[in-house]
Amino acid sequence: MPPYRSRTQAAETAGFARLGADGEMGGGFRFTAQALTAARAFSAVAAAGFAALLWYTIEVDGSPFRSSLLTPWMNTTLVDFYLNWLVIAAWQCTREPLPLAVFFVVFTACLGSCATWLYALYVLSQVRAGDSLAVVWLGTAYRR
Repeated sequence: MPPYRSRTQAAETAGFARLGADGEMGGGFRFTAQALTAARAFSAVAAAGFAALLWYTIEVDGSPFRSSLLTPWMNTTLVDFYLNWLVIAAWQCTREPLPLAVFFVVFTACLGSCATWLYALYVLSQVRAGDSLAVVWLGTAYRR
């Protein structure tokens, strides 16, 4: 038996997941109502936390658009952030119709983690109990 099977069985036993038939899109994983509620709550708290952190930093430190902040570490952080952002943007463009994808891509590029968690909350709001991971990654067209 593969090692991942015991973890998914543990999740099923805890009530967070329901396993479907082998070979199903989404790996056979199915969301339960309990797991969706927990994921939505976590996404909302994370988005609010990042928004509060952004506001606090601007209040305490001032504008982030200053030349004194352009250190080698800041440059590295920006490259790291935008390379990660490309992956999220590709996911958004794959999953959403073009006008909505453009909105979310610009939204996440400007607001970073706060907007990414809001997008995750938006995606999770479309998932229903019993849906597979394919609905999360590819959209509601892959709902069975």
